[in-house]
Parts: sequence; structure tokens; C-alpha cells
Amino acid sequence: MRTKVQLQITLPRPADNRAALDAIPGASVLVVDDCSTSLAVAERQLEELGLSVRTADSGPAALAAMDGERFDAILMDLRMPGMDGFATALLIREKEASRKPAAQAVPIIALTSAASGRDIAASLAAGMNDHVAKPFDPLRLAGKLAKWITAKRAAA
Repeated sequence: MRTKVQLQITLPRPADNRAALDAIPGASVLVVDDCSTSLAVAERQLEELGLSVRTADSGPAALAAMDGERFDAILMDLRMPGMDGFATALLIREKEASRKPAAQAVPIIALTSAASGRDIAASLAAGMNDHVAKPFDPLRLAGKLAKWITAKRAAA
């Protein structure tokens, strides 16, 4: 005899965290990841939060995007072929140092499955501001984005 059991799980939706995002409506976020699935998930979640999203599938593509556009924050995967997230972040920081004061630096948040203490320390050493592990909780990510974008705007 077989019994069929159906389970329904309701996960919190990113839109539930409006309070943290009220200070940054329409903020522009660049998501950098070599995995098209990860890019699509992050883009959908961020757009549901009311943010403007642009994606790049590599470090060089991220640098090119930054040449033509200003972003309020960058979400950066660490492990990408060719130029990884660490090298990309270092190059972004070098470009910023040559063009504008450090207070105007774009917040870079590592958004990655590389979540060991060593990975977190290395991302901070590469000039990233914070770290969020994949799979990510949209509510937690929203809080981190609000924190760093608000701090950047206050420093301007």
C-alpha cells in the first residue's frame, strides 16, 4: 500500500523586507557570476526587492560594465574562470583609487558558495566590504545591501 504525502513549504519572499530597502529604492546593483543560473536567481530576487539589476558573467565583463555605468553596489562571485572575484575586486579598487576618494568606493559584497573563514578573510583582503553565502537568504542579502548602500550615500 502506498500513501502519497504532499508537503507545501512557504519561504519568505524578498518583498517582505521593505523596511530595510526603503532607504535605497531603485538602487543599481551589478551581479557578477559565471553561472547563468546564479545570475538569473539573483537578478529575479533583487528585482523583486525593487532594485535595478545589471549582470556580468566574468570579471572582465564587470570591469567593462563599470566603465559605462555607476552602481550603488556589486555582488561578486569569488570562484570564476579566468579573472576570479578576488582579482576583479582588486582591480575595481585600484581604478577607484585613481579616480575618486575612497569614501566614494562602490560596496562590493561577495555572493558565493565559498564560505569558509579563509574565503571570507580573503574577500575582505581583496577590498570587498562583506560576504553572503549561497544559497542566499534574500532577506539577509537585502539587509546587507541596505547597510552598505546607505553608508556609501551618507559618505558622499
